[in-house]
Amino acid sequence: MDCRNDARAAFRVVTAQGLAVMGLAMCVWSGVTFVEVCASRTSKAAKAVARLGGAALRIVKMCQRVRLRRGGRRRRSRKVGAGRPRRSYNLSPPVLCAGRVVNWELDVDNPAHMCVLREFLSTLEPQPGTARCHLHTSPPCTPFSRVQYLNLAKGVYKSRQRALGVRRIRVMRRLHAVVRQSDVVWTSSHEQPEASTMSHVRGAKSWPWAVRRSAARQRVVGCAVGLRGASGYSRKVWVFESDCPILLSVLGRFGHCPGGHQHGRMAASCTECYPASLGAIIAGALCYRPGQ
Repeated sequence: MDCRNDARAAFRVVTAQGLAVMGLAMCVWSGVTFVEVCASRTSKAAKAVARLGGAALRIVKMCQRVRLRRGGRRRRSRKVGAGRPRRSYNLSPPVLCAGRVVNWELDVDNPAHMCVLREFLSTLEPQPGTARCHLHTSPPCTPFSRVQYLNLAKGVYKSRQRALGVRRIRVMRRLHAVVRQSDVVWTSSHEQPEASTMSHVRGAKSWPWAVRRSAARQRVVGCAVGLRGASGYSRKVWVFESDCPILLSVLGRFGHCPGGHQHGRMAASCTECYPASLGAIIAGALCYRPGQ
């Protein structure tokens, strides 16, 4: 796609392919207050939402900077208490503004941090210039990957990893439950790779849902949204569950490989973040409002 860095151009393509079929002829942009939990510091979805006039908030983990020597080798870590003091989390809620992206450092594995986040979401209102709020969660998929099947068969599957996966999913479910009970108009979405499973975590074969057990889901293929590596396009498949019909309808246009290209392998670390085109598509679907 030639519109990876332009959210409006990317959504024009989506509108022509998907929303025109639904009979939505007019395209009116309406900003949205977008909250992304377990996001990267350079999340493309939040950046595209801000570009379309929305207010975006990323819940990120504190950055652990590592100083390198010449040649790329790590320096020896200093003793505890020596040198600069360790950074601490700032639990004060940030100030959101339309057209800007704010990063809030919180630890999703810390109950006190998540209590602060739930209180913040329960009182959050659409910022000036936005019409509604949207919550998107995407926790790390390591505890739910199929690689854990091999570890389980070898007897090296750690109980700490199992407990961590269950705890994170429960945290995401509680966040979505908070916004459902809010008096403000909220929409929600949750994403996990299609290969994710909780069969080795909870003893039942189920996809790690968060919005609702019966929420509608839509798969998105990586090569259809421009996820590409050095050896070709990636076949990674994301599954989105949401209570926003327009978002699911738009993502449904990218549920199959379009063909005409070569697939290749990519490192897992290269597929952790959404490509710019997928972030633009998500932002365009959330900021879209049918014309009167």
